[in-house]
Amino acid sequence: ERDVDVYRVAGPPGQAVRLEVVAAWLGSPVDPLLTVYDADRRALATADDAPDGSPDPAVTVTLPRDGVAFVAVQDAHDAGGPTF
Repeated sequence: ERDVDVYRVAGPPGQAVRLEVVAAWLGSPVDPLLTVYDADRRALATADDAPDGSPDPAVTVTLPRDGVAFVAVQDAHDAGGPTF
């Protein structure tokens, strides 16, 4: 419960990067919330559910000037456990 996983993504500044959570497709009960931040902790994008109704979110962001973004993934309801 209340677990947040954070990943660092780096590439050329200005590059578009698609970030997608694949959990429901694998049978996980997690309802992911995906948020992308720059190095100054400003939110660049956030997604909850996919447009098709799947609980697995996806976003496309442009990497900032330094080419680094941080991706936070957590359950939208702060649920968790071994099956998540």
